[in-house]
Amino acid sequence: MVDERYQLTLSLQVLKEERQKMLSDFSDRIDPDMGTGLLHYNAAKNSEYELYAELYHVIWIDEHWNRIEKYIDQKIPLEADRRKVLTVFSKYFLKFLDGFDAKNQRYSKAFHEILQVKKQALRDMIGISAKTDIHRKELNFAMEKHKKQYQELLKKYTE
Repeated sequence: MVDERYQLTLSLQVLKEERQKMLSDFSDRIDPDMGTGLLHYNAAKNSEYELYAELYHVIWIDEHWNRIEKYIDQKIPLEADRRKVLTVFSKYFLKFLDGFDAKNQRYSKAFHEILQVKKQALRDMIGISAKTDIHRKELNFAMEKHKKQYQELLKKYTE
């Protein structure tokens, strides 16, 4: 059973590791996609450089999701626990993606459209998870209620 603390810790760990990866990509080593843009395009061809920068960001954003799925596959055997972790991560990841809209007006329309697709998929997944929890609770309540009804019926026969 995966508790809330573990869900939060794992989510924050993924966000932290990806942030560290970005810093490393620009300080310790140059990411191949960014390197190509930096080496082959100069200020005169600024739009090509911006495309490489956006490509890097799209790949970097996707790596967050790939990393959490990898952790889940390796460390969490129960499907129900996997869903819980993904739901918690999705909520934080959605807030993270919202920050790109608020802070970075320099990105292209295509970049923002890509973000919107990702954010809608996350919202849908969070919504499905919430509905699943509601339906699960309703089912558990109904099962308990039916059990009590049968116990009452059986009580009449034993009296």
